[in-house]
Amino acid sequence: MFRIRHIMLVGAALIVTGTIAVTAARGTSHTLADKTVVAVVNPTAVLEGLLERADAEAELRSKFEEFKSQADSRTSEIRQLQERLEETTDPDAQQAIMDEIDAKGIKAIAFDQFAARQLDVELSLLQQNLYQRIVAAVGDLAQANGIDIVLVNDNATPIRVNPEARVARATQVEEQIAQRRVMFASPKVDITESLILRMNNAYNETATSR
Repeated sequence: MFRIRHIMLVGAALIVTGTIAVTAARGTSHTLADKTVVAVVNPTAVLEGLLERADAEAELRSKFEEFKSQADSRTSEIRQLQERLEETTDPDAQQAIMDEIDAKGIKAIAFDQFAARQLDVELSLLQQNLYQRIVAAVGDLAQANGIDIVLVNDNATPIRVNPEARVARATQVEEQIAQRRVMFASPKVDITESLILRMNNAYNETATSR
């Protein structure tokens, strides 16, 4: 009697365990069956199409022209001193002019280095800022459209070879191929244009509210 009851309990336990396993398996199967929505974006094309980037680069160009104007003015002063030096015959006056040329030359070099560093810093900040805005906009667009993963469509950029580079052409091609992650993406999953439109609309609204 005890053995029969024990067997029945074990059998019941096996049935319950089997039911749970089947239910879990069905749940796993259902989860795996859910489709993952994937999209691609071409960040280079996005950058080229952003009004924000164009305005920021225009401001950066303006600063470059300002630096260039100051550098040209310093160069002009040195050139005028050199002309004076050629016209001067007095040794003491010549030495004074040469000393002034040297001093202005040192300042001109220091200014050029400062301007180059300043422009490099501002350009890097611009690039970082735009990239962070693109990432945020991609996230908003993905959530709004039920997209699970957004990949960089690196296949949209053709493989290029620089004949002037010291690296062999074959090596350049191999390196670019090795870096590729997307072999094919249907235009239907490309959100590049939608992203550009979304970011430009947001930028226009912000500019209008200023």
